[in-house]
Amino acid sequence: SLGRPRPGGTRGFQVLMSQCLLSHRFALRHLRTDTHVKPRQASPQQALPIMVSANGATIACGVVAALSVLAALPMLMGNADVIPESLKEGTIVDKKGALKAMDPDLLVHFARSVGHEIFIFVTCVVASVANNRCALLAKFLTCGMLLSAGWHHAWGNENEVIGQVVLATVLGYFGFIRSGLTLPSTTWGKHAIACTLEACLMGAVALGLLSGSAEALPPALKSLNLGAVQSMGKDLGLAALSVLAGALDNNAPTLCKFLPVGIMVSAWSHAMMDDMQGAKLNSCFALGFAILGFGFAAPEKGGKKGQEAEGAHFSALTGARDKYFN
Repeated sequence: SLGRPRPGGTRGFQVLMSQCLLSHRFALRHLRTDTHVKPRQASPQQALPIMVSANGATIACGVVAALSVLAALPMLMGNADVIPESLKEGTIVDKKGALKAMDPDLLVHFARSVGHEIFIFVTCVVASVANNRCALLAKFLTCGMLLSAGWHHAWGNENEVIGQVVLATVLGYFGFIRSGLTLPSTTWGKHAIACTLEACLMGAVALGLLSGSAEALPPALKSLNLGAVQSMGKDLGLAALSVLAGALDNNAPTLCKFLPVGIMVSAWSHAMMDDMQGAKLNSCFALGFAILGFGFAAPEKGGKKGQEAEGAHFSALTGARDKYFN
């Protein structure tokens, strides 16, 4: 009996609002009062899947390590077939004025020495590949491979020049173009300092050998020709670059676990040429790095362990957020 409202009038609006209120009260009166709405519960957080994808730099460094170990293993057994012929010449001139071939025993010792240097290089590269930290290593190896190619060209080893240039091109592409020019921020702990000092020591010996000085060589290798001495310095320099790259890229804790293997192979090589002083010295270095790597293990800042830590931290933060808001 409220009457029919006039269109557009104030009374019509009041009537419409009264009808809405009555409908709302009627609906509330007939609702069930025993309905219990359970609060939303946070779903349990599952561990995020951690996947370490191998990038181009890691794959390229892995290929270099595989090729290098294939060359190092025969040389460790005394096989010198992979060594260029220009490095196998002796230092004694025959009656015709030509250099005689290298003494067989000396050639075996030379092959083992080059083999253990390449094996040390392989262990350093594998440490970076295993932890997926090869961007900086690819940059360093690019420079090292180019210098190695130039050295082989000076000694007329054309096949080695082609191989080194190809490897340098691949490493340079993934190291500089795909990975960028940014350098990592190094955390200077005991592992990084030890690896840096080792790289400096290896680099100093390598520079001396590259200059042609055989003072750092054991007595069994003193009679090597200039090319053979420089080749050992070149390979030791590549190993030093690999150690330095691992230290600067925060991969030193992992490197300290792998490096003792290569150094112990070097100690065995020195013992095979009756250089017990060098074998003892390398054994001490291997023991020191083993203690650092396994006895004073540090959490990794990058690679697989770093991603696992970041994933666990993210899961904890997400769980705390859901618990707070629910």
